[in-house]
Amino acid sequence: MARIKTVFKNIYFSLFDPSGKDLLSLPERIKNDLSLSLSGDEKIVISMKTERVIYRAGSSKDSNTFYKAFAVLTSKRVILAKNSTSLKIFRDFQLSQVNSLLYEEVASKPTIHVDIANSKYVLSLPPGSFTEAKTFFDTFNSFLEPGKRENNFCSKCGNKIHTDSVYCSHCGKKI
Repeated sequence: MARIKTVFKNIYFSLFDPSGKDLLSLPERIKNDLSLSLSGDEKIVISMKTERVIYRAGSSKDSNTFYKAFAVLTSKRVILAKNSTSLKIFRDFQLSQVNSLLYEEVASKPTIHVDIANSKYVLSLPPGSFTEAKTFFDTFNSFLEPGKRENNFCSKCGNKIHTDSVYCSHCGKKI
């Protein structure tokens, strides 16, 4: 059964991602569609293919999970789009709306948390994509206003932590 899943996964990626490994590039079909939806002075800065994007609204009833999506950072906003034959945006938000940003490694997968008023996004990135994920995170972080950048560190282990964390996600100690 696992072999069948692997075969179908390889077929899927060969159809929808000819490069197979380039996680920081958009497929041409999506890049072309996206360029039509950008405002005059808005430019694509960086993109990242995700394993899944979890959207959590203020109430748990409004949560959604989108698999194999693209996170696209433009000079003005973040666009989350489905991986399909054409551009299908399911969420987008202005950079000015971002309250905080956090990068962490959970179960050997890179993860980026984006907090916006009354909602949160969790970008789970492909296993082993630490370099690409860190590049995406650092670029995203550099576009935020200085007061909104994630600058909190655990007093026990010194790693970056989320502003409203009660426990460190790295060492597990209470803050």
